[in-house]
This record gives sequence, structure tokens and C-alpha cells, in this order.
Amino acid sequence: MLRSCADIAQSALASEAYAVLLEEQPTESIACRVYKQLAGDDTLVVPLFLAYASWVDEQTTPLRSEIGDTVDYSSLARYSSNSGSAIGGSMEEAAVHAINEAIERDATSLFLIRSIVAATPAASAFLDPETLPIELRTLLEQVQTRIGREMWLIDVTTDLGVPSMLAYSPGPRGRYLRGYGASLSRRYSVYRALTELLEVQLTDRRVARRLEGIRAAEGPPGAAGLRRARPAATGRFRETGALRRNRSPLLARRAP
Repeated sequence: MLRSCADIAQSALASEAYAVLLEEQPTESIACRVYKQLAGDDTLVVPLFLAYASWVDEQTTPLRSEIGDTVDYSSLARYSSNSGSAIGGSMEEAAVHAINEAIERDATSLFLIRSIVAATPAASAFLDPETLPIELRTLLEQVQTRIGREMWLIDVTTDLGVPSMLAYSPGPRGRYLRGYGASLSRRYSVYRALTELLEVQLTDRRVARRLEGIRAAEGPPGAAGLRRARPAATGRFRETGALRRNRSPLLARRAP
């Protein structure tokens, strides 16, 4: 649905930071979606770009024009984020994933502000591995063995009181690894952080190997056919910007 920027700026979202920017183009039409309260029947009309980051991209301009979205997103794009988006086998599962991610991202932001940006940085709350339950200590040791480097666990829980953890491992030339986890179960938040860090490391290695294979295929004599090859159209699964640039040169259930 479409709403005028003025309508959104004067709605229940009036106190949001981007409302001031919407007021600068009051008569323009902006694409919106209706959000429904999880524990109730209240609804709220929310601009689509806030949760659909691709909506502000240049490639989406034709679609925005087609449906009548006339907003200039140049100054609004900074507020676009997919944090708190999730899918699941049920409404409950998806909601738990989404809420935990929103809490996790919020905790991450506050941690960075307090420990790096602040004039007087706050000390980080490192967890002593020896104090972890045996299964988590074993998992931490397995992850360290797999990545081949030391790692730390940092408690980044905020005033919300939902246990939030950061698993961090520094690396050469800024190639650090990190994983985050949030859950009503402190134990599960640690588990999520450790497994996410491992997931990042394994994914990065697979991508690196594939890119090395692509570069190797372009170099040797007789690879002209490969150089002329182009990616086939595969619907929604399109190559990412990172791949284009480099081509040429656990259900969040509450644990006890």
C-alpha cells in the first residue's frame, strides 16, 4: 500500500529519527506494509524500506516507479535494515528467531559503542572458559581446534536482560572471526555464538576456495572458453556483488 510521507511522519512513528526526513518530502508517496501486534490486534503501517533493505537500491527503481513509490531514499537508506527478520517451521519458531536477532544486533551495537566509540571505553566482560558447563567447554575447544586459533567469549548482555554473547577470534591482516548469540537461556546464547563463528569460518573458506578455482581457470592456456562463459539465469539465486567483483582478476528453542 502507499501512504504519503506526511501521514507516516505524523503517525505513531513520529518519534523515529527518519520521521524528520519524511517531513522534507511530505507529498511524496511511500510504499508501506501493515504490521500486526504479536500479542494483540493492533496494527501499524510501516514504510517498506525499513525492513526490506533492497528496496532503496538503484536496481529497484523501476519497481518503485511501477507501484507509485515516489520517495527519494538518498537520506533515508541509512535506516534500512533486515535485522529481526526470520523464517521458521511455525509462527512461534520464526518469532523467536526474529526477536533474538533483534536483541542480538542491539546488544552488538551497544557493545561497540561502549567499548570502542566511547570517550572512556568500558571494560569487556570476558567469560572464563573454565567456568563453562562441560559441554560448552568441549564445544569451544573443538571450534578452536577447527579454526586453528584462539578465541574469546564476551558477555554483551544489555539492560534488556536477555543473555547475549560474542565469540571473537582475531586473525592476520584484520581477518577476524566473530559469532553472536542471544537467548533466554544463557547456555544456549553461548552455543549460538560459538556455532555461528564456526559457520562464518567454514563459509569464508569455501568461498575463498571457489574464487581461487575461478582465478586459476582464467589463467592457464586453453581456458578461453571459460573466460567467455557467463553465469546462467537462475531466478532469485543471482551472483552476489562480491562474486562479480572477484570473478575476473539450530531452531532457537529455549535450552534448560
